[in-house]
Amino acid sequence: MALNPMFSGSGSNLKMLDYTASGVPVLTTPFGNRGLEFPESAVWIAETEHFAKALQKLIASDDDARQAQVERARELTEKHFSWPQAVKRLAAELSS
Repeated sequence: MALNPMFSGSGSNLKMLDYTASGVPVLTTPFGNRGLEFPESAVWIAETEHFAKALQKLIASDDDARQAQVERARELTEKHFSWPQAVKRLAAELSS
């Protein structure tokens, strides 16, 4: 499991992509998810004051449901953030 309790800073949290690509459950704050906008169907998201409770809930969650969410995160990472996808978007921008 990966924890991303980000509360301040700038830019995207590239470690989120490492986490989601690795196939582990990810618990993040909304701030930690900024710029990436993973849905709650892919990662676990909790505000600062609810982070510990969300971690307990994640640990206690059903294995199959948890795995489905992890797979969704990985699918979205590959679809939107893989190098081939990034290059396609860049090439499209450069050719327009």
